[in-house]
Amino acid sequence: MEKNQQNMQLDRPRLLLPEGSTARRWWFYMAVLALAGLGAWGSFITAFQLPVFPTALVAAGLLSCALTVWLQLAARRWRPVALLVWVVWLLLAVFLFNLASHGAVNVVNRMLDCYGNRLNYDLPVLRMSYLPGMIPSAEAECTVFLLLLQFPFYWLMSHMLAKRRSSLGPFALTGILLLFPMSFSIVPAGWALAALLMFWCMLL
Repeated sequence: MEKNQQNMQLDRPRLLLPEGSTARRWWFYMAVLALAGLGAWGSFITAFQLPVFPTALVAAGLLSCALTVWLQLAARRWRPVALLVWVVWLLLAVFLFNLASHGAVNVVNRMLDCYGNRLNYDLPVLRMSYLPGMIPSAEAECTVFLLLLQFPFYWLMSHMLAKRRSSLGPFALTGILLLFPMSFSIVPAGWALAALLMFWCMLL
């Protein structure tokens, strides 16, 4: 009896789903991924009160969820499609680089501003000059920057959930976005935090 107990080992945490049709698995992982994105990105955006176009972010997030999960579950013959999708994303990143870089500066400055308010200290801010004739809104800058981050985020999440059936990776990846504000006691919106906690409960 003691020998059997010593040989017992716990398997690594992973998300278990009975094997079924591809359509069923696609709907399941897409719903889980959408909940994760809503909670993680919603917590990050609401905590730092980032100026964004929420409709555009939600639409792009759902599209990224659907596309990345389908590519992870698809057969190997669809790998060229996955490569094409990454090429399109790279071209968009190059084309929108200037706008996205200003968005990154805007996001970092708002994070530093929130941190400074908590510490009662004026933290330095980043500055970046605009091209001649180009002064877009802060909403457009932040939205483009976050849009470009969403696809790699959902790609990694779908790979860890649908392919690896891992729970630790998705927990860590979504937890990072919550760690940025919570490490300075900056609380996000209740609905976003609730969505993220629901996702974490599904990983158990």
